[in-house]
Amino acid sequence: MEQESLDGTHVYRPSKKARIFFVIVGCFQLLLSVWLLSIALPEWLKAFSSSASGSDRLAASFRIVLASFLAMSGILSIRIYWKRILRLTADTVEVEFMYGLRSLNYKTILGRRSKATQYGRCTVLVPNDKRLRKMVIKGGFIVDDFYRNWLTTIPDLDA
Repeated sequence: MEQESLDGTHVYRPSKKARIFFVIVGCFQLLLSVWLLSIALPEWLKAFSSSASGSDRLAASFRIVLASFLAMSGILSIRIYWKRILRLTADTVEVEFMYGLRSLNYKTILGRRSKATQYGRCTVLVPNDKRLRKMVIKGGFIVDDFYRNWLTTIPDLDA
């Protein structure tokens, strides 16, 4: 799903099916958290307003925490996959990830490494300056020959 703009920027995204899937999963998690919160909140208020035992208070608090976790997980699932983007400009590579946009200038790239994760392979761009952070480009993007050719121009540090 590559898009090229007038200034030569190449933009890559995950497949539309993957984005829709994670939006549906995120919405399901949000709905589940609302349902769990609607049950857990009255129990929590009852447990802390009366002289309930410590285990009742702990169980009620655990349900609130679980509902909050499901809500945050759902929101992040939707945000990550909807905003996930890889952009190649004339002089930088940019990756949108969970905490924001990270960019790395081509001149500062020492090389690339290939790394296996539990979700598949990813490419790690290693900067030549130790103060700069490595950039991880995870799989899942729909790429074209331009991206593959660009990647081969970066020295392979695993070889």
